[in-house]
Amino acid sequence: MIRRVPLVALFALAFPASAFARGTFDPSKEFELKPWLSIHLGPLDLSITKAVVYLLLGAAGTILFGLFFMRGRTLNRRNTVGEQIYEIAQTQVAEQGLPTKAIARWFPYVATLMLFIWMVNMLGFIPLPITGETWHVAGGFR
Repeated sequence: MIRRVPLVALFALAFPASAFARGTFDPSKEFELKPWLSIHLGPLDLSITKAVVYLLLGAAGTILFGLFFMRGRTLNRRNTVGEQIYEIAQTQVAEQGLPTKAIARWFPYVATLMLFIWMVNMLGFIPLPITGETWHVAGGFR
């Protein structure tokens, strides 16, 4: 039995199951953005694609996140989380990357951009129904 393990491992590495898959896979098709809603104003294409929907969801999530954690009259746990995020944005992002004179002017933009990028990254972990991917319990994504 022990002698068969290297042989089986070599066979599995030499002939992976994906090599026997039917159909063709073209990686360049993965980056095509097909319009869901075509909007054309003369030569300008303002079509709604999957990327636009993800950006809109990220913007809405950033706004809701900011309103939820940064607003409030009394000091509670939500405000404490908001203050910790503010502190991280100020010390780790703004003070490290901006000149001292520019921090007061550019901090709101930098902090909002940091929250937006974090929100879009977290949104990328969630398999949304707008991706067109289907999930099968036994076989993964198709």
